[in-house]
Amino acid sequence: ALAVSNLRLEKEIRRRYVVEAALKLSERHLRQSLKKAEQMQGQLRDLSRAILDAQEEERRRISRELHDDVLQSLVGINVHLENLSRAAQLNVEKLTPKIVLAQRLIAESVNSIHRFARELRPMILDDLGLLPALESYLAEFSKQTGIRVQFSAFPEVEQLSNARRTVLYRVVQSALTNIVKHGNARMVKVSIESGKTIVLKIHDNGRSFDVSTILHTKSYKRLGVLGMRERVEMIGGKFGITSISGKGTTIRAEIPMMASEQRKARRKLRVLI
Repeated sequence: ALAVSNLRLEKEIRRRYVVEAALKLSERHLRQSLKKAEQMQGQLRDLSRAILDAQEEERRRISRELHDDVLQSLVGINVHLENLSRAAQLNVEKLTPKIVLAQRLIAESVNSIHRFARELRPMILDDLGLLPALESYLAEFSKQTGIRVQFSAFPEVEQLSNARRTVLYRVVQSALTNIVKHGNARMVKVSIESGKTIVLKIHDNGRSFDVSTILHTKSYKRLGVLGMRERVEMIGGKFGITSISGKGTTIRAEIPMMASEQRKARRKLRVLI
């Protein structure tokens, strides 16, 4: 009876050892999960703070440009209209140069408003499609910055949904904004290729950078890269960046085409813009 009792006791001890080991393993997994959750929570806080900082910076920029460009032009127009009303009573011959000046100020205000509208949401993207919108944006970008731009695309990209075409447009917009701010490039190549997937490539010959450092920098300045990646991954795509010293930087976004989009698409000659 004592021997049987000892065997039962040994089995119970072994069982409790197994249970204890399982509990320790579960506790270790729980601690790891909690640690990851805390890290993710910290990352979310950093990202939220960075988003708020970026929003404030963008609001500050828009406010400053509205004050410096549009408001000053409107004040100038008002002043010249007052002068016109006085000149009309005194000397009609002096009206012409004043009218021309007022027209120029109005044209500048209209151009500023068009620029703000294009940066916020280009109407041409909804009315004519992605390729005309990109062609217009890239032409204006090259004119404003002096950076040469080469653009090539397949028309099949227009078969994508409006939301997916908007993602491609925003990726190009964000990439070129970063190039102006940080790249110091002289030339940019933008291409859109089609097949089973739509592949957007943006290559510049500017300054290279450490991609991993940018992705882990706790600053709103990284939101350009993070925003591009989030937009692409949000619609089921893949996003990548390679940056090599002496060879520049390449951004690649790959978006799968849905079955309905593939049926609509017909492969055509490449468009060079």
